[in-house]
Amino acid sequence: MNTRTHGCARRYTPWWSALILLAVLAAGCAPSQRVQGFACGERRLELAATFYEQAKSKLALHYKQRVDSALADAYHASQDSMLLAQATRNCFDFDEVIRRQAINVIKTNVLFQKLVVSNMRDQDPGVVIDLYGQDYRDIFKNDIR
Repeated sequence: MNTRTHGCARRYTPWWSALILLAVLAAGCAPSQRVQGFACGERRLELAATFYEQAKSKLALHYKQRVDSALADAYHASQDSMLLAQATRNCFDFDEVIRRQAINVIKTNVLFQKLVVSNMRDQDPGVVIDLYGQDYRDIFKNDIR
């Protein structure tokens, strides 16, 4: 028996066994969802649709109960939906179909945000008061201020 070969094998065996053990642990800890059909673009578009539905429900709440804070919530939910749709371009599964869907979501949210902004009151009525002066209370009878 060759003592030289035996010593070499004994010296490198812990390194190889540690490397194999690390590879086995890394393979065991990998999430199975990521391996089996993880779709980044589709998931982000689903979340964008969820945010858009939340925005629509907030706008409906404003129309039903005249809650002004619901308008701001609707605008921000719509903005989140738009940002998620824009983020699909960073996905590895970004293709023409997802691109078209993202563009449709963005266009819908732009129109929705215009609708929300058109329903928002001016937070500072000072400009209108300066323009109308004494006639402000007669013109805007329902103003709380």
